Amino acid sequence: MSPWPRDYSQAHTLAAPVERRGVGLHSGAQTRVRLEPSDSPGFHVGWLDQAGVPLQRLHPAQVCETQLCTALQLQQRRLATVEHLLAALA
Repeated sequence: MSPWPRDYSQAHTLAAPVERRGVGLHSGAQTRVRLEPSDSPGFHVGWLDQAGVPLQRLHPAQVCETQLCTALQLQQRRLATVEHLLAALA
């Protein structure tokens, strides 16, 4: 069994962008997440403070930590506590 879909032909996307702000669960820092519709297969992530940088497609090999949360290493940056959002979108 593959942990990643081989085929996105039955995939759906969001009807419109949505954005939420709040406090980071473990960091206590002010956070913001924005979800946008896309025609590209898979999940892609970018940084709101680096709008000109191309989005990166997510892959299971990017998981760098799983103690208390799931963290992804995306080049020089780390994105933590992504498991619930990614599970809800899957």
